[in-house]
Amino acid sequence: MSVFTVIVGKVEAAASDVLHFLAPVGKVIEKVEGLAPSVIAALATIAGGIEKIFQDATTQPFSAQEIADLKAVWSDVIAFLQAIGIKVS
Repeated sequence: MSVFTVIVGKVEAAASDVLHFLAPVGKVIEKVEGLAPSVIAALATIAGGIEKIFQDATTQPFSAQEIADLKAVWSDVIAFLQAIGIKVS
């Protein structure tokens, strides 16, 4: 592989370093492409609930319907997280 440098603004990095850094991102994208829309929706719901907690710690972040929806796809969410290297106990 030829060595060349990529210059972005005032940041200079070897192309091989950039590719090394981005390689894991490509693996995640490959796994996301086949991801069920329900898993993406579940992760968005979880993120929204956490945001509600950050704004007001006394709030109930999820409605009963959201909890039921999350339970329905939870095994798929766990499988996705494990596929991208996140251990869930």
